[in-house]
Amino acid sequence: QVTGGPHVDFPVLVKTTQGFLRDRGNGGEVTNADGFDIYFSADQAGTLRLAHEVERYDAQIGELIAWVKVPSLTAATVLYLHYGSDLAESQEDRAAVWSAGYVVVLHLDDASDATGNATTIDSQTIEELDTPIDRGQRFDGTTDRIIVGSPTIHNIFATGGTAQGWFFATSYGESGFGRIWDKGHTNGWSMAIHRLGLGEFAN
Repeated sequence: QVTGGPHVDFPVLVKTTQGFLRDRGNGGEVTNADGFDIYFSADQAGTLRLAHEVERYDAQIGELIAWVKVPSLTAATVLYLHYGSDLAESQEDRAAVWSAGYVVVLHLDDASDATGNATTIDSQTIEELDTPIDRGQRFDGTTDRIIVGSPTIHNIFATGGTAQGWFFATSYGESGFGRIWDKGHTNGWSMAIHRLGLGEFAN
């Protein structure tokens, strides 16, 4: 699923469920029930380790959802997954995965910033649900929201920036203006689903 490149310092999503990724108590080969012995590398020997973040690990079924930072990514890139050692502490490094210019990264399975930046999060959503990657949030279109406080994100477009959100819309949202990202849409910037008129909409 990789085209072009090489893409520099690219966080790759690794999502897999394998019997051998169960912990040993469940008939697998992972030593630690929390998956602490799992790590990634660019070489088979495991000496060229890659920073990774574990978003979800289920020792009973061997499910692993992780983000792996690849220094140079092409369609021919090979990643190696290691497990089964006696490592007793987590090998993940969330902040290192998102260190290449990321201001805020919210996976929405919890209300925290994966970058490790000084970001304040005020989450006002009440319904969690399964999504194609992991867990997400269902917003009611009226009062549910996540407020992000970060000195950097307020002026993200001043010198060029990108805001990305993965969502599935079932309506136009509050007052026909469903905000995905919003910093005061009258005098700031927004990404939204906006009902302009009958049969008309814009992103």
